[in-house]
Amino acid sequence: MTENKNFQALEKQSDTVSNPGKPGASAAEKSTRQSRKLKFAISLNTGVALTLAVVIFGMINYMSFRHYQHTDVSRNKLYQLSDKTQGLLKSLTNAVDVIVFFQPGQDIYEDVDNLLKEYQDASKLIRVQKVDPDRDLARTEMLAKKYQVSKPNVVVFESNGRSKFVTADDIVELDYSGMQMGAPPRKTGFKGEQAFSSALLNITQAKVPTVYFLQGHGERDPESYDRAKGYSALVREIKRDNATVTKVTLGEQKAIPADADVLVIAGPQKRFAPAEVEQVKQFITKNGRVLFLLDSLTDTGLAPLLKEWGVQVGDDVVVDPTRTLSGNELFVTQYERHPITEKLTGVSSILYLPRSVEAIEEATPGADATPDKPRVTTLIKCTEQGWGETDPNENPLRFDPGVDHKGPVGVAVAVEKGGAPGALDTQIKPMRLVVFGDSSFLANGALIGGNADLVQSALNWLLDRKELMAIAPKAVEEYRLVLDQSQLRLLGWVTIGGLPALVAVLGFLVWLRRRA
Repeated sequence: MTENKNFQALEKQSDTVSNPGKPGASAAEKSTRQSRKLKFAISLNTGVALTLAVVIFGMINYMSFRHYQHTDVSRNKLYQLSDKTQGLLKSLTNAVDVIVFFQPGQDIYEDVDNLLKEYQDASKLIRVQKVDPDRDLARTEMLAKKYQVSKPNVVVFESNGRSKFVTADDIVELDYSGMQMGAPPRKTGFKGEQAFSSALLNITQAKVPTVYFLQGHGERDPESYDRAKGYSALVREIKRDNATVTKVTLGEQKAIPADADVLVIAGPQKRFAPAEVEQVKQFITKNGRVLFLLDSLTDTGLAPLLKEWGVQVGDDVVVDPTRTLSGNELFVTQYERHPITEKLTGVSSILYLPRSVEAIEEATPGADATPDKPRVTTLIKCTEQGWGETDPNENPLRFDPGVDHKGPVGVAVAVEKGGAPGALDTQIKPMRLVVFGDSSFLANGALIGGNADLVQSALNWLLDRKELMAIAPKAVEEYRLVLDQSQLRLLGWVTIGGLPALVAVLGFLVWLRRRA
């Protein structure tokens, strides 16, 4: 009987151990079970929290990517886009590719990069490609051929087969006054927005301007590749700036075509008939734009016409011993003040045996053109040591008082009549003429360096492309820390000895504390 009771007790104890959930389970076993449940709850809670955090973080990033506020925090707001540019970017309907051929080491590379980021943020149609001409040679060569890029530090804007170049000189204003003292040019203004927005407007304009080259009097042939006489290189430059080029012969036309935005009369070798002169006059009278390139020692019959517009064309050759090497060329390093020449500071051009072209009455600086009186501005002059030689066969050439025209003598002028200079929003645009006393400086073999810049600037002025977007340049401020000799010595001691000594003292104090 006693053995049976002991057996039942052992069986009951064994049953309790094998079934801890039963009321007979020990306190330790209950604590273990509760601990497991608590760990599971904590793990579940942590997992849910992490999942929610990831979801919320992803949603925040998605919303910030889709809806964000971009702010320019630069001191002078160099990269903040104006309302004009914002409106232009909103009006874009086609994608615009921007190819940056810039060397990263250039001073304005960062400015260009930051500004283009603003354009991209304002419009998804702006697509920017950066090409390092020094490293990515294969890609540079491919794109350079496609866009006819011949020099570095250029930004190309392209859309629907139309392209426009912006050079580094178009982006910054430089002060060259310190160069006489050996100082480099100093940045005074940042014109990136004006240049980029003007390029955008240029390639997205509905109307493409047309430039007509007059033929029939021995003029330069715009289709000729001859190095000495052809103008094919100039035509390539004009087309690259999104203009159509065609030829016109007055004998085949009753009038100069109405769609002519600019008429180029380049180096005629024969006299114009009175009826032809009248056709040119009628075109000018209707606020036409003409580029005259008149060689010396040539009677074209156009001098009386130009005199009506305040321009005196001389029958001479301008000579300047201080601006020539062989006696046939005139080196130009300084230009008179005018919108055509304002970007040519530091740029040299070369004219060959030019004739004198001067204003009968020089315009007052800052005065506007009026409907009844042309405003004539000299663009280029020789120095006081030069003169207008009336007998080029004289050997050696010398100035003859009372016969020759004493320097400084003008060789290029710009004429404007009617409207307001640079007024792009007026319905009636002013008449404009540009007259050079030479046509050889634009021939294929001579169209390099400053010559190309000079004629492009003249054509842009004739086409009202001076400032398609009238956006003021942003001022660039330079901050310098000026220290005297004692301050420089103190700074040197602090840098060389003070900072290392401070590190040594701190290390010694840490060592003492650990030892204590």
